[in-house]
Amino acid sequence: LVHSINIFITSKPINVYSSLMKLKPDMTEDEFGFVALKRIFDRVMAFQENTIVIDGTRFRDEPQTVVKKVCDFIDIPFRPDLLQWDDGRIRNWKNGEEKCQAMFHATLENSTTIMPTSQCANVSVRTEHEGMLRTADRIYKALEAHML
Repeated sequence: LVHSINIFITSKPINVYSSLMKLKPDMTEDEFGFVALKRIFDRVMAFQENTIVIDGTRFRDEPQTVVKKVCDFIDIPFRPDLLQWDDGRIRNWKNGEEKCQAMFHATLENSTTIMPTSQCANVSVRTEHEGMLRTADRIYKALEAHML
């Protein structure tokens, strides 16, 4: 029997929407990701209960607290160095990838620790995205029952 621990990290849909709209205003439901997240979450839960959900905003605002709780959940000792790294670069981008990847990864690549959230300005939701956001809100509320 294989034992696994499952940890999902998500954020309030309006925060995800606000962030993604800056990069991909023509986003699709698949790119928004909440329906896919719920599908994966349900499949994992069908096999085992050893699963938690972490709210990304709380993680960014209270990284040490959240990481300590995760360490407790997975039964490993907390170490402060878990909150730091030398370089966030995923890899060196190939010619022609730099501009596109910089849009999505610039903050990560320039980080050495978990950065606090920036305030989300009032977001105007496009009419064609309202249903997608309502669905995401329902999914997020269902996941809250499993939050750390």
